[in-house]
Amino acid sequence: PLTGTEVAILNDGVNWVKITWNNIISSLSSVFQVIEKLVTNATVTGTYNVDWSNDVWDLTLTGNTTLTESNLPASGKTKTITLNISGNHTLTYPAGWTSKITGAYSGTATLNTITIQYYGSGKYKVLIVQPS
Repeated sequence: PLTGTEVAILNDGVNWVKITWNNIISSLSSVFQVIEKLVTNATVTGTYNVDWSNDVWDLTLTGNTTLTESNLPASGKTKTITLNISGNHTLTYPAGWTSKITGAYSGTATLNTITIQYYGSGKYKVLIVQPS
């Protein structure tokens, strides 16, 4: 018989094993833990590469900046990244982003949060917001 904290799992098609919920939850937590990689750069000017193998950026523009990108998700994969940018300079986006932008970069804002969703070859959704 099972206690209130156990489940039975068919092990080999014939035999059953008992596993506690605590063991299941502990195992899933370690497997599905989300840790995003943060990139910080306080002196961004010229050309700056957004490497899609990272997740979140904290950038300060010290001059006009053109963003480029690398390591886009593989075919059939999607990913969302976040750029937190400040600095009263011109920001130019990669060509694929420009026709899909909602909002606008404000150099005088304390912070601009730019969220970019890549969902297929040449397919982006870009949202730019500033805190109120």
